[in-house]
Amino acid sequence: MPDFAERINRDNDYARSQRQLWEPKWQNLAEFELPSMAKFTAKRNPGEVRGEKIVNTTGLLSARECAVRVNGFLTSEGTTWFDLGIPDVRIERNPAVRGWLDYLKSVMYTVFNSPGSGFETSKASMYKQLTVFGNGPLYIGESPGGWPVFRPEFLGNCSIWTDDNNN
Repeated sequence: MPDFAERINRDNDYARSQRQLWEPKWQNLAEFELPSMAKFTAKRNPGEVRGEKIVNTTGLLSARECAVRVNGFLTSEGTTWFDLGIPDVRIERNPAVRGWLDYLKSVMYTVFNSPGSGFETSKASMYKQLTVFGNGPLYIGESPGGWPVFRPEFLGNCSIWTDDNNN
């Protein structure tokens, strides 16, 4: 039986093989709508001019505007955009449990809205990729102090794989 590392490598290889169909499509979209991310199938040198295929800025501006709107509708900084609950409603109605869930929610909002977490700045890039490519990877790591940190990840560096049950 393969060990954990071998399984991870095998799954990663499988996921990369499955995404090869999408890479040319993502490359084409990026060249017109997100030229800074046009490196799925084309290798670019730092400082190289990008966006030479863009005839007008309609796609570029539309992608940006859509990303801004999605951000405003889904995760606006000034609104409550998620809640916490428990599947068993009887337990959730307990005032002590509800109080604990509300406290956890406030801690999570504090983390999301803190400048050190990088969540607010990461969302822009994540939503741009989401609106253009259909997926916007967001890395969630840990700071040296133990706090969550967020960083947008370029889709070209990611492999996403699910099992037969979409897990």
